[in-house]
Amino acid sequence: MYRDYYLHRLKNLLLKEANKKFAHLATHDPLTGMGNRRYFEEIIEKELVLIERYKREGTLLLLDVDHFKRINDTYGHDTGDQVLQGIADLLNREIREEDLSARWGGEEFILFFPAQPGGDSFLSAERLRRLFAETPLSAGDITISITVSIGMAAISPGVNTSFDKAYKEVDKALYEAKKSGRNRVVVSS
Repeated sequence: MYRDYYLHRLKNLLLKEANKKFAHLATHDPLTGMGNRRYFEEIIEKELVLIERYKREGTLLLLDVDHFKRINDTYGHDTGDQVLQGIADLLNREIREEDLSARWGGEEFILFFPAQPGGDSFLSAERLRRLFAETPLSAGDITISITVSIGMAAISPGVNTSFDKAYKEVDKALYEAKKSGRNRVVVSS
């Protein structure tokens, strides 16, 4: 009888651990360890509700590695993967604890800065852009310099607290950053 009880408890504990692992796998990018698109979309919806409820601002940033295909073509995909890991590490070290970041897909990363006025967010985005330009990334015994383009959109209560609307704005700003020469931050108008 005790044996059955302990086996049942052990089975439940193992099942809980497996569920935690599966939940993590479903919400995190396996390469970088960052949250993935699903994770970001789930959290951002909650943040947008808080922006509306407490009448505060936030900022959405979309960051894209300039000429990333060239890295993969020149050095191979393993090196490209190491560069993406280096980018994730740098982002995780440099953003505030309350900021939200995720690998959006490919060589794109998305960030959300809650309760940070637009001017401060621009300075943070520009600091990140400069940091990437000035910090070569190691990929094995290769050192690679990169630049990033960043689109930025302010999120204000009553204006654009729909993620779809804010994302369209930030995506358009990123496109403008790429089109106007790369290695720059462009703010949505």
